[in-house]
Amino acid sequence: MVNDEILSSSARLGVLTNDPIWEERYNKYASKLEEALEKAIELAPNGLSVEAAKKTHDANHELIRMEETAFKLLQEGKTEDAVAVLFSAEYSTQKEIYSSGMLVFSEELKKLSISQIDHEIKNAKIMIAITTCVLLFLIAVWCIAYRNIQGWQNASHFARKKPEEAAQAKSAFLANTSHAVSYTHLRAHET
Repeated sequence: MVNDEILSSSARLGVLTNDPIWEERYNKYASKLEEALEKAIELAPNGLSVEAAKKTHDANHELIRMEETAFKLLQEGKTEDAVAVLFSAEYSTQKEIYSSGMLVFSEELKKLSISQIDHEIKNAKIMIAITTCVLLFLIAVWCIAYRNIQGWQNASHFARKKPEEAAQAKSAFLANTSHAVSYTHLRAHET
């Protein structure tokens, strides 16, 4: 919209003042507006009103045609005819079509952007929920694994302790037995 107003004001000031600086300014921004409109139509998603964009584009072409005609009339010395073109009802109609088309196009683009942002927020919330569930699951698995490892360590400790206790019991038994056998054997020799 800014480039459009630059073009309109440059064209009108150019025909009113007959100063070539306004035509230079006009020519500088004319291609920028055309490129911006074509890019907007190209980037517009399918859901966006291509009709509004096309009407805007067509109105812009008509405005540019009228503005270029006015500059040509000015160069031919037909200042009143140039002023008449840019202040005509047709020029105002094309400006209105352009402005309303841009308004519709920008409102639809805004709605689409909000819809896409809402969709992305919903996806982010789903990903957060899934990530939270996965983390809770992993914590639970880690706790179970930790308990199992502790159980295996305790079982291993008891398994190592039992043979040691059995060996000590065996040693004690053998010591007692051999002591008893020796005692019995000594008593038997005494008698």
